[in-house]
Amino acid sequence: MSGPQVLILPGWQNSGPDHWQSQWQTAHGYQRVEQHDWLRPLRGDWIARLEEVLLLNRAPAVLVAHSLGCLLVAAWAAHSRNAHLVRAALLVAPVTPRARSCGRF
Repeated sequence: MSGPQVLILPGWQNSGPDHWQSQWQTAHGYQRVEQHDWLRPLRGDWIARLEEVLLLNRAPAVLVAHSLGCLLVAAWAAHSRNAHLVRAALLVAPVTPRARSCGRF
């Protein structure tokens, strides 16, 4: 029996090839949740994309979030009716909502 799917949730500007999230993705085959716009994050768009990926997979997931990705997890969890699809979340280096990188998030 396999474990839950691990979803990588980068922050603002995505995570480059040397970032620990990218290294984990490559080493372990984790799935990155791609966003439409990494430079101008819109809260609703990012939440909708995470919800879409979770509903497409329909399998238990572990979320691995960094920076703005941490705010995404909190915002998604506050509004989603599908929180049961997430078994755990690793939140690393959450950014303050007032940070420039948050844009209109």
